[in-house]
Amino acid sequence: MATKVDVLNGALALIGQPPAAGPADTSTWVKRIVALYPSTVKELLEKHPWKFARVMEQLQRLSNASGGRTYSYNKPAKCLKICFINNTGDDGDDEWHEYDSGDGKIHADFDTLYMWFVSSDYLIKEGAWPQTFAAAVSAELAFKVMPVSSRDRGARADAKAHAKDTLKSAKSTDASEKPYRKNPRGDWVKARYRGARYRTDG
Repeated sequence: MATKVDVLNGALALIGQPPAAGPADTSTWVKRIVALYPSTVKELLEKHPWKFARVMEQLQRLSNASGGRTYSYNKPAKCLKICFINNTGDDGDDEWHEYDSGDGKIHADFDTLYMWFVSSDYLIKEGAWPQTFAAAVSAELAFKVMPVSSRDRGARADAKAHAKDTLKSAKSTDASEKPYRKNPRGDWVKARYRGARYRTDG
């Protein structure tokens, strides 16, 4: 289980600095990383429909539609990224449903809507982050605090590549958390299993 201190110290280690001495540590590198922390976490949460940070909410339908569709709904205030929307409330129903987003609202032709989204609650819920996501935040922080004008451009390029790789690993881990679902047989496959050859009733 990650903590904010773990993430910060992970970034410090990547740039060759000692771990923070504690909450009162005001050394230069610690201050730089702490300053970038909120925006970096928000940026990474917005980059992917993370399952660990996903919540579902039935949307509040407004009395007047304003987006060129039949109905308008308030967009949840904590929504960082829309994962998917449907009118059934079934998390297995993640097929595309037509909607428009704008002016802080969702517009659609369904009289009931459910939204799965990445919640801003996870900006500060480090304990709920997978370790791979925590590592991705550390790597991105390390890359961001390295001076752009650094004479060692190779080190900065390596830090950028590492940040990219750790984010890819975090996405892969997150994707593997999806429960296994057996794909239904298509019409062509079903047709192959029809006929006397496959009858078992004698």
